[in-house]
Amino acid sequence: MKLEPEIVDLIKWLFTGLAWLVSVIVTYHIGKRGKVDDLKIRRRHELVEKLSVLLQEDHQIRKGLNRQFNSNFNHLERAEAYEAFERHESLYQGMRSSIERCSEIKYEMHTLKRDIAIYIKEELLLEIEKYINSTTFTYSTDGFGFLINTYGRSFFENLLNEENINIQNTSYSKLMKGLRNISH
Repeated sequence: MKLEPEIVDLIKWLFTGLAWLVSVIVTYHIGKRGKVDDLKIRRRHELVEKLSVLLQEDHQIRKGLNRQFNSNFNHLERAEAYEAFERHESLYQGMRSSIERCSEIKYEMHTLKRDIAIYIKEELLLEIEKYINSTTFTYSTDGFGFLINTYGRSFFENLLNEENINIQNTSYSKLMKGLRNISH
């Protein structure tokens, strides 16, 4: 059985068209996957950078507050130091602002931890949790802060706790090293 030359040309054109269609579909899917990967990489990079900045800021503020507390109150007993801090509100306004910023950063880090969870290894996620937990404390308040407000006292108890300092320093080092090694 011999095919007519027109039919042979038609089959060639059909195969050429079919090959072109398959190559277009494959190229589209590869390109689409590349764009999705680029978006994921960009998102991971943004989240890692944001976490790194927050972590560095929090760690530096806490170290600074520790130094300030010791330089201002080292000559007093702890109870007297806490009372002096609470009594002289305007004198220690800078320290109060730093304490407030620590609270804001902690909230941001907690929120960011959920967003970044799918982009980093579980060990780093556990270190973030460990760092955040070492900065967590409880305090009492009457709701207005006039009669009962132990926030400053509780913050400094947590800040000056040697175990918490060691956990924060260790977690900070591990996190910074781990965040630097995340491939973008």
